Amino acid sequence: MKKLITIVSAFCALLLVSSCGSVAHHKQGIKLFNYSSDVTLKVDGVVTKAEQVYIASQGTVGGPQATFYGAGVKVDRKHSHTLTIQKNGKSVDIPLKSKVWVGSIFLNLGFGGGPIGIAIDASTGYIKNLKPKYIDVTYRLGESKKKGKGQLKRQFKRKVRRES
Repeated sequence: MKKLITIVSAFCALLLVSSCGSVAHHKQGIKLFNYSSDVTLKVDGVVTKAEQVYIASQGTVGGPQATFYGAGVKVDRKHSHTLTIQKNGKSVDIPLKSKVWVGSIFLNLGFGGGPIGIAIDASTGYIKNLKPKYIDVTYRLGESKKKGKGQLKRQFKRKVRRES
């Protein structure tokens, strides 16, 4: 009987100490480059307003620090969505696919929670990420050539420096 009480107590203590290792938020920010105020955004047919989001930080140790922001839309990461971009009569639908983020599984195993944390994250949708994370609005509307993620970040940094 003492052995059973010890095992049950140890199990209860383990449950109290373990926590969900979720580092993700319920909503994910989709970053929009070359966004202007005359662009209309819809997520699953509902008009959404873009907000300012953090994109990158640059600087040297002991030197000036520059932080860069862009437009973004926060979307629930549990399900796939359709982002519609409209400007001057042009309209483009971009599918935002919800895929399992393998890194969240390793974070749960490394920072506590283990199988319990993985189960909680799976049921709440925190285990998923939406793709694409970066969207060039002018390219999607057919107004410019395609640029890679690095080119988009550099272009945005130059724009911020000119405006500062």
